[in-house]
Amino acid sequence: MDAKLFEHPLYIPTSLECSEAKSCFNNFLHCLSDVYYQTDMEGVILAISPSAEAHLGYKPEEMVGKKMADFYFSPEDRQKVVEEFVSHQGRITRVIAALRHKTGDIVWASTDAAIRFGSKGEPLFIEGLSRNVSKEKKLELELQQEITKRKLLVQVLCHDLVTPLNNVLGILALSEREVLESLDALKSSATSGVELISLVRYMQVFEEEGSQFSLTKVNVSQVLEAVKENFKAKLEHKKITLSLQTQPDLFVLAEPISLKNSVLGNFVSNAIKFSEARSTIEMVAQREGDWVSICVNDHGIGMSQRMKEQLFTLGKTTSRKGTANEDGSGWGMKLANFFIEKYQGRIEVVSHNEIENPKNIGTSIKALIPVFKQN
Repeated sequence: MDAKLFEHPLYIPTSLECSEAKSCFNNFLHCLSDVYYQTDMEGVILAISPSAEAHLGYKPEEMVGKKMADFYFSPEDRQKVVEEFVSHQGRITRVIAALRHKTGDIVWASTDAAIRFGSKGEPLFIEGLSRNVSKEKKLELELQQEITKRKLLVQVLCHDLVTPLNNVLGILALSEREVLESLDALKSSATSGVELISLVRYMQVFEEEGSQFSLTKVNVSQVLEAVKENFKAKLEHKKITLSLQTQPDLFVLAEPISLKNSVLGNFVSNAIKFSEARSTIEMVAQREGDWVSICVNDHGIGMSQRMKEQLFTLGKTTSRKGTANEDGSGWGMKLANFFIEKYQGRIEVVSHNEIENPKNIGTSIKALIPVFKQN
């Protein structure tokens, strides 16, 4: 076929046509709900649609001439977009990053953008379209929080129910005479298991209805004695001595089942797990102003600074083997912190491992809980 059939003369638009095209494009920008923008290759904004004001609070003239990086919520968010450009050869699709509103609030944006090249392949500018996805991101975060809450309920059952069930199994493995002698301990462990199941049911209603966590007067001495009894088998197995030191008439404002099993139970469980056989653990309760401090001290292997920093963070793994190769889930301290916060208290941790402080290893975990005050 004759190639001349496909040859066309170079078309050069008139100035009027250029003006009309520019006017048409500006009208298009004013109709956009998403944000259209152009930047040079250094990230300086060359043009941006009026819709930027609705999403970020800035008029276009306030943004043009400034670097796009100035409007990201953090350098990490900007870096994320740059890395996507590099890895996808100058084009990004639906990259979500946090921008900063004029008020300082976070605005989540999903961006599609590409580098525009000249006739010789030289990069000219970056052109993109950003959509405000803050509502979708909020729903996503709420869903993640709901999943975390459900995990928490499951972990209370799976993690804290192990101790009373193991106690029951341990007692039932004894001789008939020893079982009869341990009926009180058997009943105590079974009761703890039932209490934990009731607690999970209560927590589920609490989360679904958004009601206040019910706090009451709790006798600290009685709780400490119950915790010691719950861990009697584990203490005897590793030949560890647990001593109790408490002041008389100490009462806190808390929830008794979670305090016994999910807070102090986890403190003592970890102390046993990370202590060597034939060592000692101290549980000390005393008044400190408007607080009651309940501290569990061990002389075990301790924790690194990194582990301490991640101890209460959901999603961070802190599980490790005990000194007798005991397994751990990494949820114990997270559960304890969850309940302590419900009591309006806090947890303080001091710990040193052999690498950081070989002459003073061990862990001290203190729960500070508000004193119960009679109205």
